Amino acid sequence: MQQVTTNAYRQDALWRYIITGCGLALIVLTLSIGAFLCYKGVGTFTTYNHSIAEFLFSADWAPSDSAEGGGKVGAAIFIFGSVITCALALAIATPFSLATAIFMTEISPELGNCIVADRGAYHWECPPEMTVDFYELEDIFARLPNVRDGERKREDYRRMMTLYRGALLQKSELNEWAYPRAVTLHNQYIAGVYDYIDLLKQSGRDEDEREIISVCRSALEREPFDDSIHIELMRTLLRGNNATEAKAQYEEVMHLHYHYLNVKPSRELMEFYNEIVEASKNIEFNLESICRQLYQSSREQSAFVCDFAVFKEIFNLQIRNIERLGTTMFLAVITVSGTDGGQMESIRQENVMRGLMEILRNNLREGDVITHFSPTTVAMLLLTVDYNTGDGVMDRIKQKFYQAYPNSNVLFNYRIAPLSANAIVEEPQKPRRGRGRAAKGTAKKKTAP
Repeated sequence: MQQVTTNAYRQDALWRYIITGCGLALIVLTLSIGAFLCYKGVGTFTTYNHSIAEFLFSADWAPSDSAEGGGKVGAAIFIFGSVITCALALAIATPFSLATAIFMTEISPELGNCIVADRGAYHWECPPEMTVDFYELEDIFARLPNVRDGERKREDYRRMMTLYRGALLQKSELNEWAYPRAVTLHNQYIAGVYDYIDLLKQSGRDEDEREIISVCRSALEREPFDDSIHIELMRTLLRGNNATEAKAQYEEVMHLHYHYLNVKPSRELMEFYNEIVEASKNIEFNLESICRQLYQSSREQSAFVCDFAVFKEIFNLQIRNIERLGTTMFLAVITVSGTDGGQMESIRQENVMRGLMEILRNNLREGDVITHFSPTTVAMLLLTVDYNTGDGVMDRIKQKFYQAYPNSNVLFNYRIAPLSANAIVEEPQKPRRGRGRAAKGTAKKKTAP
């Protein structure tokens, strides 16, 4: 211990010497600059015979002296401007400085005592009645393994759930130094959640089951991609005969993995669906309640937006209807890009696609289906009568888009084609005024100017 203290003192002394040397070097440099300016500027008074009174009080400035003289070096206007600037700075800073000093010494001396000077530096020292959530969390994590009293342990876990609000300094732009501590704190929090859930499961009480649901939902707000917490939440819902909520939770976690991560969920999570199905079989519904729920779920007065997996199922169902009933359906695809054909900035791209989805949702019919196929592409199923109707719909969408983004330098492209039971087919169309001849292939293409 003594050796560690000695080494720390030596390092501290070394840095003090370095800082003192740098300070002295700055003083010498400043004095040297002043001496150089005096040496070069004294000729104004000795060689060209200008007076100090002229320099200080005259406003005429024309430093064009020659060997014969004739120049003017009145710097009064510059001196006056500097003095006024300093006076304004003092007028603004002095009241704030005095108010701060009065507050820290007279009104709230405890706050003033928190700023401590030591060894030529300042640091923050919390008063006894003040707490910092970060340090309190560290104390809880250090204490929990040694706590034997069950109720005391529950209180510590509840306090942990209250204090931890997310990654340390996550909204700060200068958080690189805090990243290792943030990761450690987050891992300790997740481990604490697991232990808290295990502790609650041991009692088997109804109130503890409800507490598990609350803990899981709170933890998923901080860590939405933890499959173990998702599974624990769904199992708790199933134990409470809430198979419907468990299924909704399953669909949500599936959406998170496919839409945001673009990865397949874990095998354990996918296999858990069988448990949900088996639990759902034990729930009895009468015909009236089923009809009521189905009717309520279909009341949204806009086009149907879904992920691509659901879109494919609807597509296959509509293809069967085309084969059996002889109906007509069109597939439309919209792609946005920069005017040069390149990629847009990610933030700008997200804003444009979000606006496009809102335009489609509000301007297509209830029976139309929309999916976000890729970051810059949207696919739609249009239940139109003929090609002209579908093309007119897409032209209207294009006009709405450019009304919403008149100066965005975004290129709006769309393709539309009728569907048959076996393949996409081309419907012959005559060229129309102002639209140009249709491109060869299986679909018609429209490009915004």
